[in-house]
Amino acid sequence: MTDSYNQNNINLGSEDGAPLGEYTNAFFVDPQGNPAANGRDPAIPTTFANAMSQVVDSSLVVLAPGTYSDGDGPGAGTTTISANTVTLFGMQGGGTAASAILTDDVVINAGVSETRLSGLQLPGDITDNGATGPISIVECSAASGDLVRNSPIGLMAVIGCDFLAKSYTSSGGNGGVFTLSGGSTRFGTITNSTPNHVLSIFSVQRTDKITFTSTGTILAQLLNILDGARPIDAPSAVVSLVDVTVGDSAGVPRPVTVGTHLFQQVTYEPAGSVLGTALGFLTYFTGIGYIPADPGNWAATPPDNIADAIDRLIAANPGA
Repeated sequence: MTDSYNQNNINLGSEDGAPLGEYTNAFFVDPQGNPAANGRDPAIPTTFANAMSQVVDSSLVVLAPGTYSDGDGPGAGTTTISANTVTLFGMQGGGTAASAILTDDVVINAGVSETRLSGLQLPGDITDNGATGPISIVECSAASGDLVRNSPIGLMAVIGCDFLAKSYTSSGGNGGVFTLSGGSTRFGTITNSTPNHVLSIFSVQRTDKITFTSTGTILAQLLNILDGARPIDAPSAVVSLVDVTVGDSAGVPRPVTVGTHLFQQVTYEPAGSVLGTALGFLTYFTGIGYIPADPGNWAATPPDNIADAIDRLIAANPGA
């Protein structure tokens, strides 16, 4: 077995703000790891399944390049996270040929606080079953699988990932935040039926259709939204679009359906569009790099309008 870890790699986490010293428990794994080892010594890595069996609150699992599966259930290909402050960290990054590939679906259980998936290829589904969050997915990649949220409570943030056709679905509950950012990020459809859900998308290459069948808030800046018919269908949502193009794959503008809205430098087809009350124009708009689990207590008191939503996001994130 080659030693995949060296002294330069032991100072982990600088890419996603999670230094090794933050964790009480660190485990090092390798596709040819020793199942009898505890994985605490980077020179003697263990298997991924053995490391996950030892994970408790405040755990870091470092994956050398290779392919992994835990299979802890409910299906044979599932990795379940039930502890708080857990990071799965791929050494080489999800976009490289020599990367750590986790073939399992990933399930994050209800009540779990702070989960990070960083530098991994994640071809399976990622399911949030009511984690308090935040769930951070940083510099990962995949050509398949979906993000699924059942009764979301906190924040799920996808930052600098390339997910191709991976889609997002939220249902049940009341509230929750999903943020998508990163210039190279490509994404599939976004579908929400959770009341008062908040979607924020900043500096993303493109997404497919966005559908809100309930109340909620959509904030988007520097984005292409692609669908052959109606790229945005959100009649009850409060929608703010800044520097956004809404059209089909050939670049032809398409109509939208939105509730109360603020459009600034938006390309869309007015004919056939259904628009609610229009607000004024922004003189300044900032992208949000990090959003707390419930900025401004949105679950208890949803924003009244776009201006209220933006004010609360900025107040909750003064460094943006």
